[in-house]
Amino acid sequence: MGPDPLSTSVVNFIRVNYTDKGRGLESPLAIKEQHFYHSRPIIVDVIEVGKRMLDNFHICIEASGFDSLSRVLTDSKRCYNSCLLLADDNVYPLFGDAIKELLQKQGLTVHTLSLPAGESSKTCATAERCWHTMKEIELDRGSLVVGLGGGVTTDIAGFVSACFMRGIDCIHVPTTLLGMVDAAIGGKTGVNLGDAKNYVGAFHQPVAVCVNVACLESLSRKEVSSGMAEVIKYGVISDSQFFSFLEENMDALMKLEGAVLEDVIRRCAEIKLRVVTEDEKEQGPRVIFNFGHTFGHAIEGATDYAKYLHGEAIAIGMCCAAQLAVDQKEIAPSVLERIESLCQRAGLPVRIPEELSARRLLDLMRHDKKALHGVLTLIIPDSLGSVRVARDIDEETVLNTLEKRREIKS
Repeated sequence: MGPDPLSTSVVNFIRVNYTDKGRGLESPLAIKEQHFYHSRPIIVDVIEVGKRMLDNFHICIEASGFDSLSRVLTDSKRCYNSCLLLADDNVYPLFGDAIKELLQKQGLTVHTLSLPAGESSKTCATAERCWHTMKEIELDRGSLVVGLGGGVTTDIAGFVSACFMRGIDCIHVPTTLLGMVDAAIGGKTGVNLGDAKNYVGAFHQPVAVCVNVACLESLSRKEVSSGMAEVIKYGVISDSQFFSFLEENMDALMKLEGAVLEDVIRRCAEIKLRVVTEDEKEQGPRVIFNFGHTFGHAIEGATDYAKYLHGEAIAIGMCCAAQLAVDQKEIAPSVLERIESLCQRAGLPVRIPEELSARRLLDLMRHDKKALHGVLTLIIPDSLGSVRVARDIDEETVLNTLEKRREIKS
């Protein structure tokens, strides 16, 4: 048995302050101060040089309980009067009442809205429903949106808060591994437009991301696997030692063993924050987080978001991107084999299903939002722990790679 998700515990706290020091062309990131405690918050002050992006953004990681959400609201410079708590119909019965009670104890008038679970809810129609609700309950610029759930919920919560009255605050409380390590962090928000993934959205940073690791005990193994794809991604794109750590500890991670899991969540958050601080709106290095996503989004769209969870499609996409790198002689086949093996140990698919046409996938990839002037933008590894942006690979080569990755059954 894991810890009770609703119990209180020590809070591991990452606090990130961004300030404009006006130091010209120095390194965009400098670690100002870092303290580690067992019974006190972890505080990391990050100085972003050259422009002010964010102010007092928090990521709070606790083994169990939601004390960090109370802490954020207590410490906030804003005095919120009312709140919309947004969750899906799977998550609200598990954690919704606890979060609602906590928000009410902070003096907020709390309204709730439950959405159908799954990617099918990530639409303009859902966003419009949220906005009408927000208008009817008379939210204003002193109000707050809390997104409780997985990546779909935090994407929607972030998007509707970004647009309502041209922007109100939001806090994310991710309950899935994918949300904790990726979707809730960094300010990307949006909804799908038919088979076009995340075509309508905005960059809108949350006030805080409050992670309760014990929430993962509520997930199926399939959902844990889906989140693990994004964890593996961080190792491939940024940190070969972290990748090796995952190889050594994947069995423990899939069993949701607490200490190692908290370390992994924290490391993923650190990697993402460092890049997002430098490039909030994906005009430069932030694009590396799209490793596997151009292929993966096409697979999701081609299967109407019904066959695969997001991370499952991304796992296939990462293997496609690594295969392309092997075909381009940028990495050794052994690197692809390690990526495939780690994905499989995490319970993830690694091949395109036979029923999907390579040409259909290529057509969907052409409409990927990262494509520029009709040219595919792909992220491919050039070594384990490093990737490059590739706009120099012709479509026939990509098509051949897609064919090679299809799972042909005899």
